[in-house]
Amino acid sequence: MKKIFFNIFLFFLTLIIILIVVLSTVGIETKKFNNLVSQKLNQSNNDIKLNLSSIKFKIDIKELSLFLGTVDPSIEYRETIIPVKSVKVYIDFFSILKSKTRIEKINLNFNDIDINQLKKISLSFKPSNFKSLINNKINKGKINTNIDIYLDNNNLFDDFIARGSVSDLEIKVNENFNLRETNFSFFADKTDVLIKKISSKLLSSKIEDGDLKLKFSPDIFLEANFVSVVKFDNELNNPFKFLKNVRHVKNIEKFESRLKNSISIVFDKTYKIKNYKFKSEGKVQSGSLNFINPQKNKFLNKKINRLSISNSELSANFNQKEKKIALSGKYSLNQGKLLKYDLKNIIKDDLSNLIFNLNY
Repeated sequence: MKKIFFNIFLFFLTLIIILIVVLSTVGIETKKFNNLVSQKLNQSNNDIKLNLSSIKFKIDIKELSLFLGTVDPSIEYRETIIPVKSVKVYIDFFSILKSKTRIEKINLNFNDIDINQLKKISLSFKPSNFKSLINNKINKGKINTNIDIYLDNNNLFDDFIARGSVSDLEIKVNENFNLRETNFSFFADKTDVLIKKISSKLLSSKIEDGDLKLKFSPDIFLEANFVSVVKFDNELNNPFKFLKNVRHVKNIEKFESRLKNSISIVFDKTYKIKNYKFKSEGKVQSGSLNFINPQKNKFLNKKINRLSISNSELSANFNQKEKKIALSGKYSLNQGKLLKYDLKNIIKDDLSNLIFNLNY
């Protein structure tokens, strides 16, 4: 009797193992859920058209969950084909035995999406300024993403999680400058956006080790940290051309610095700035002003044709109430001897408190 029970147990155990192996690898093909999956993807937007040739019933070993999977489905959004690699629909196993099947989440794994494809499907994006950014400011780039759509007990949209990366992005800053070779990874849901490993180039300058956080609840909080490496020669390029109306900018001849920067901004629902903080610190390796019109000062016998600084430490801290900047290192006038200097400036209530010490 024991032997019979043992053989029965062994038979069912072997059957279960075979079933798990089949479900975790090949899967069992079915067309029973085709309409259900299509309906749920179309539920939130009638512009989505999903065509599934076949679905396989499989098991996800990592999540210990059953799912319906299909490879290379045809998804069309406003007459634009979206390059989806695979679709997985995770279902509640016990709900299959009932009259109403419950979907826990839908996983969409995309192929690389070119920026031109994204522009075509961005017509319904909100807010409108985000749509304008994609269509008017982004020249090229590719997005690789994976999206999990979570449904509630009534199979209605509840939340989403998007993960992925952006590569070779080019953003138009103005008529003269483009941010190029921009790369980053991202994570987003209904309340938060996290962007990491940001890198980008502007002419001979670049951004390294950047990260950005956005939080919506109900105000919009933005926090960003990045390293800026600025290096230019006015004869080759000048990233400050757009500041041509600012005094002395046109006199900048050379500049090289490496700074650690952090910024935090609070927006209201209309995207109006409620509060902000900006902090920057690091080293200015070199900088020089070659004055088009030589500067004259009553304390100096000669006119200043050229002002240079080197090996200088910079610290800046700006907020709505006050602005602080400190700069110290070595300077020279008219390519003369390098001498020490120390500058501190605090601006508050439109008043400037300037402390300037230097050797002369």
